[in-house]
Amino acid sequence: QPKGGIFLTEKEGEMLHLQCSYNLPEVLQKICAKVPFGHCLCGRAASTGELQFTHCLDERHDNRYNGIAAHGHYNIPIHSDGKVLGVVVVYLEEGHQKNEMEVDFLISVADILSGLIIRNQAEEAIKENEKKFRVLYNETPVMMHSINLEGKLLSVSDFWTEKLGYQREEVLNRNFTEFLTESSRKHALEIILPQFKLTGHIENVDYCFVKKNGEAMNCLLSAITQRDDTNNFIRSLAVITDITERKKDLEKLVKAESEIRNFATHINHVLEDERAGIAREIHDELGQQLAGIKIGLSTFKKINIADDKMQEKVIDMMQDVDTTIQSLRKIATQLRPGILDSLGLIPSLQWLGSEFEKKTKIKCKLEMDVKEQKFEKNLSTCFFRICQEALTNISKHAAASEVIIHVSRNGDELVLKISDNGKGISSEKLENPFSMGLLGMRERANIIGADLQIVSKKDSGTTVQLKKQLN
Repeated sequence: QPKGGIFLTEKEGEMLHLQCSYNLPEVLQKICAKVPFGHCLCGRAASTGELQFTHCLDERHDNRYNGIAAHGHYNIPIHSDGKVLGVVVVYLEEGHQKNEMEVDFLISVADILSGLIIRNQAEEAIKENEKKFRVLYNETPVMMHSINLEGKLLSVSDFWTEKLGYQREEVLNRNFTEFLTESSRKHALEIILPQFKLTGHIENVDYCFVKKNGEAMNCLLSAITQRDDTNNFIRSLAVITDITERKKDLEKLVKAESEIRNFATHINHVLEDERAGIAREIHDELGQQLAGIKIGLSTFKKINIADDKMQEKVIDMMQDVDTTIQSLRKIATQLRPGILDSLGLIPSLQWLGSEFEKKTKIKCKLEMDVKEQKFEKNLSTCFFRICQEALTNISKHAAASEVIIHVSRNGDELVLKISDNGKGISSEKLENPFSMGLLGMRERANIIGADLQIVSKKDSGTTVQLKKQLN
């Protein structure tokens, strides 16, 4: 009576599993349920990759039991790309001689089985991957959908339906742009979808979806295309991230920053106005009072006083008044130089450079490539104060021997550049948010909408450049 079985190799490890059998005794099915490579004839066929034949119960029959009948074997390995996938076992009557036609036939059967096994394994792998993809697609806490070439939804993830409040059957086969606001729909149809079909991918597109209850939801969408072997569009795979709360937080941050900047602008204007007021009071009120005292002392000096010591005392007092007047003028100028309001920005920068050279003994070269002398008040104040702060930093930290102040106008753009040949500023200090001098310069530039750039190299000096559109 014909007998036989088919063993398949375990995925991990060298072990054969009996997958099917024909007319094998139950006891043999149990004994041969698992056979290690190299054990018994079928195990030897698996380990060597070669056909094993016997016409009797020889020493290679490792699996035996009481009452086992005498028999022979064909054990044919099932090959694929040098790997043994399993073994076909055919039982023979004792004394059966090996026949080449039988061998060729059984090898052909093994080859057919090899193809079937490979196909089955591929199908199982596809099913497993599809299962994993479905789990990933539906359980990932990110909205995902696929559309066809017309933009109709082919699939949506569980999270997609949960976030937008729809049932899956309500959205499939509808154009995904139906779930966007009017502005996002127009942006998608006119710009994004044509670009996507052309390039095959998009990244972080800002869309606004509309939930079933009418609420708007800001999202970022990234997508890729799936194409066939002839590069035809099959479907897209889009990943959508809800950024509604992030956008609200950003809007709050931008609003808070704007309020702080507006407040800083107001404080700066108030400060400049107070400085100007105090400077005027010092110059006009205290200056006049001291001038009056000096006149009184001068009149007193002309009186014929016999006491020489008294005469010397009056002279000393007049000198003290002169010194005080000079100090007050200096203080008033430091608060806000009158020349800035009376003559304008360019003469003020020239005066500032001249005073800097006198005070620090650092050579200061002035290059004024502009025709205008006066500009709008806030612009003039900003340019003057940034130049003043830059020169202060140079005198304190740069160890420079020369400074160049260059002002030019390129069309509608006014440019101020302060360069030195000092030791430079380290990148750590340039990027330090708590560097008050640099921070103050940046904030002043922001107040008038100017662009400030600070470039520095070690031992090669520093350049501060301020640009502002005049129109």
